[in-house]
This record gives sequence, structure tokens and C-alpha cells, in this order.
Amino acid sequence: MASFSDETLQKIRDRILVSDVAARYAKIEHRGNELWCCCPLHGEKTASMVLHDDTGFFHCFGCGRSGTIFNLVMEMEKVSFPEAVRELAKQAGVELEQLSPQEVERNKQKEAMFGLYDRLATYCHNVLLKSRNTAVVRARGYLEHRAVAKNMWESFNIGYMPGADFHKERDFSIYEMLKGFGYSEELLSQSGLFSKNHPDYCLFTGRIVFPIRDAKGNTVAFSGRDLTGQSRAKYINSSDSPIFNKRENLLGLYESLPLLKGKESPRRIIICEGNFDVVALHQAGLGYAMASCGTAFTFDHTQVMKRYADKVTCLFDSDDAGQKATTKALVILQQAGLVGDVARLTLGKDASEVLQEHGAEALRNELGRTKDGFTYLVDSAVSRYDIMSSDAKLGVMDAVLPFLEVTKSQIVLDDLLGRLALTLGVEKDSVKADYAKRAHSDARYPSHRVPEETPSEAWAEGDETASPVPDVVARPIRPLLTNSIDIELRCMLYVMNKRSLFDEVRSRLEIGDMRNNEARELYRVLEDVKREGAGEVSNEYILNKISDPQIASDVNASFSMKEFTTDVEENIQEALVRIKIRNLDDKRTEIRGLLQITQSDSKEVARLVQELLELNAKVNQLREQLKQQAAAQKKVNNQ
Repeated sequence: MASFSDETLQKIRDRILVSDVAARYAKIEHRGNELWCCCPLHGEKTASMVLHDDTGFFHCFGCGRSGTIFNLVMEMEKVSFPEAVRELAKQAGVELEQLSPQEVERNKQKEAMFGLYDRLATYCHNVLLKSRNTAVVRARGYLEHRAVAKNMWESFNIGYMPGADFHKERDFSIYEMLKGFGYSEELLSQSGLFSKNHPDYCLFTGRIVFPIRDAKGNTVAFSGRDLTGQSRAKYINSSDSPIFNKRENLLGLYESLPLLKGKESPRRIIICEGNFDVVALHQAGLGYAMASCGTAFTFDHTQVMKRYADKVTCLFDSDDAGQKATTKALVILQQAGLVGDVARLTLGKDASEVLQEHGAEALRNELGRTKDGFTYLVDSAVSRYDIMSSDAKLGVMDAVLPFLEVTKSQIVLDDLLGRLALTLGVEKDSVKADYAKRAHSDARYPSHRVPEETPSEAWAEGDETASPVPDVVARPIRPLLTNSIDIELRCMLYVMNKRSLFDEVRSRLEIGDMRNNEARELYRVLEDVKREGAGEVSNEYILNKISDPQIASDVNASFSMKEFTTDVEENIQEALVRIKIRNLDDKRTEIRGLLQITQSDSKEVARLVQELLELNAKVNQLREQLKQQAAAQKKVNNQ
């Protein structure tokens, strides 16, 4: 990822106001000394986004999102952070840093690989359209048999990868052809096109190839369907490369963008299993279908989808594998904050078959009937259990537990638990109590960690029997809910908003005294900045130092919240006292426990009693201090 200095980011922010950027997307309103607008990130009729030109931050009280001009451009233009920086730097007239020689070389390699894939995709497409070779004629016949319309051949740039018999007068090699175009052996070996065991053998030989394109239209990989009948894998995909990550890229994304980015966007995506399913759905007028490439559906895929959609419809096969994939996908979607539902086909095993046998209208009608994700999970579990028995009711709870655990809204969670109670025929309070015991218990119920089936290298080269490697879904980014954070994180968020006070905080509070992992991480970040001797640094600089996306999001949100930007010093003082009281209370509890087991040792009892009395005195003193601070603050507020 591109790296920009804090000085450069600050120059851009100094020259462009956050209200100027927001004005591109919404009408700005003046309320006293504050600027407001209708939030363009979630759509609304009443202005709930406040714009702080003095600090360069915005915050929406409707959807909870906060950030700077960079975040706003990223969200609205659907671009990455480096792309947003480059766009705003150009607007601000700020020259970006020169790339290092290593970065220049990496960029050259990527550009060369983009060129390689684009050239090969065009070549394979022309082969499919024009060649009279017997194998190519058979490929065209196969597409026609699958009812793939000619306009879809063009839309998806479908092609055919020829083999050694393509030119009768000589042996033909894709590898030698690409070397002839000037591509190095090193680049070809990293492209994901060739076998690792036989570096000059193209894995896609004898296959219909579907180019996988990124959001800019660059071909980054291939997905190929075997027509020889000799491969152990009907479908293979390019392995990961400098330009392709199967956990993020989606077949059909680029082809869906004209509709998803248009004014009449359905804000919906259909995720399915196969290449021909994607094409069939687009052909039927459902031009927002896509599929993962060589891996199961992942959390990273949802982060791409969220740029363009609010709802994702799962359309997987109806067999056991398809049902498992649907269950995992629904949990991932819920975790990502996307609405998930399920479409079940009744006229065929997949979308391609329905299109082939019944036509486009029938396929559209099939996709018009969906079931919301939670109902699908509950119904699937109920169909496997006899819920007249208590054990079966627990089985249903276990089946839907992963979905419940990643539900971020307490209101939504409460509603889901109520629906589950009605289905099971038990009291809602019982379901809530049972959920509270089971939720987030890794030891007994590890199912909320959703494994992802990642094909091994052997599978990528055609071995469909290779064992999948388990993975874990990343945490979702939740909004900062100030009424649910503890005193330690609250304290460190205050400090983040007035970092000049960190020296005083670290003199009174050691990192070992803290329990909250997020608070400890922020303490470490400020320690690192201090050791670097960086002096006064911007909020952007701090955010880029935080590796955990959730923690960075919390800090980012705090920058735009009055709760963390007013009376900061007083709030820090109070927080430090409360943390000290809590730690002393823990020590008192520990001593009381020791007193119960040391009754026979009079000297030890006397020592413990004396220590307990001293702790009591300290706690009382600190509590009196809190009262005095509260009284002083009340007096200031009344003046």
C-alpha cells in the first residue's frame, strides 16, 4: 500500500475544507457556528452530519460514521485510501512524495502483469471468435449448448486458451508466445498462469477462459472451464499474484458496475457459485451477480461489495456443500453489516440450468422469491431437528448462534431472539438467558469462528481433491457506542484527543495496570510516537500508526464527538482516579480472600488487616477527590 508522510497529508487537509468536499454531494446548512448537511453516506431527509472545518473531521449522528476528507472521498467515490489521497492532492496542488526504487519496481511489475493479462485475454477472445480449429469450434458449440448469448461472450470477454495442436505446422506454446512479446520468465512464473512443476505449461490450456477484472477493468486473473475431460478439476482459477487476490476479487464485479454505480442502482448483489451462473443471471437482466474466484466467500469480499450494495442475495447449490456455503456466507454478511437473504431455485440445480431449460423470464421469477437470512438459518435447523424435545431446541440454538454473535445492533439481536423463541415455543427470557451463557464461549462453542475453504496450490493446478485450509473471519467494524465502553478505553480516547497530556497520564498509569486491550494498544501507539521523537503530529499520523481497524475506527470517531473533545483534561483526571479506585478495589478483594485462609497465622493476619485499612483509606480519599472534582465542575458550569 502506498505510504504518504504526515506532512503531505496535513498540507492537503490545510488546503481543502471538509465542508468543501461534502458540498460535492450534499447541500450545506448553517446552524449557529456549525455546518451540517444530509449525510451522503446513507441517505436521509434531515441533516445529521456535522462538519468541523477547524479540525478537518465530519461525524454523522445518523449512521455513526466519522472521518476526514480522505474518508469521505473513499466512501463516495468507492476508491482506496491512496487513490483518495492522489485525487485530493491533485485538487489541492500538493506534490506527492517520490516513490522509493522498490516501489517503482513493484509498480513496473504490476503494470507489466496487467499488460500480460489484458493481451492474453484479448488473444483468447479472438481465438474463440475467429479460429476454425476443431477444439475451438467445440468450445463455441459448448457455449451455445449452455445457452450463453453472443453478447455475453463480448460483455465478459470470454475466450479459449489453445494448446499445442493449435497451429498444425508447428508445436504451439502460450509460454513461448508470451516470451516472444518480451515478458520475462520471472514475470510469467509469478503470473498464476503456469504450473509450478512444469513452468512452461499453461494451466488453462484447453479451457474456456473467463477473464476476472478489477473495478478499473484491468484483467487480473482467469477462471477456466475444462473441455478436454482429462483434468481432475472442471474449473481452475489463477493463483494469487501481485495483481490478484482471490479473497478480494470477484468474477462479474466489473461487468456489474455500470448498473451498481448508476442512478437506478438496486443496491443489491447476487453472490453465486459458478462462472456460467454469473453469466446466466446477467443475461437474464440481473446484471449485479458475481462469484468468488477459487476460494469460498470471505469477509474481504464483503468489504468490496459494501461500496456498491446494502443487500446480498446468496444463490448457492441446494446440495449439502451449497447449504454449508450459504450458512457461512450469511454469517459473514451479518458480520459485515450487510443484509443477507437466500434465493432457492425450484426449476433447476443452478441459474445456468434454469436459463438453459426455462429461459430468462423464469430465472428472473425464481430470483424474485427470497427468504431473509435468519429465517433461512432457523428453518434449516428446524428441518434437521425434532424441536419437540429440549435437546433439539438447543441444537437449533447452536445452529444459529454464529449468526447471533456477529449481530452488532442490540435492537436487532433482541428481535432475532424473540423470533427464535416463537419458533421454539419457549419464553423469550429463556432464549436470551441461554444465549448470554453460550455467546462468545470459544471453548464450548467455537462455531462462531467461520472457517473458509481455501484451495491449496495443488487444487489451483487441477487437483480438486486437495484438502481445504481452515481460516477465520475477520472482525467486523462496529460503531463507537460511548455508553458501552469501559473507563480505560474512555480515558485513552480522551488522551488521543489531547495528546500533550500523555506524559502526565503515563506518570500515573502504567500499561500493566490496564485490562482493556484496545486501551493498551492506544497506550503503546502513544509510547511509540514519543520514542520516535516526532513531536506534535496530526490525527492522520496517529491513525496510520494503529494496525487494528476497529481501534482506528473508534479513535477516528472520537475526533468528531464533543464527548471526547471538550473538558478533556478534567475528564482524564476523573478517569485516572476511577481506574485507580478500581485497581485498589481489586487489591482489597484479594486481601479479604487471603484473610479467610490465613486465620491461624496471627502475624500474617495483622499485616493483611493493616494493608486493608491503608487501602480503605486510599479509596476513601480518592472518592472524596472525585466528589470535590464534580463540585468544582458544577460550579464552573453554573458561572
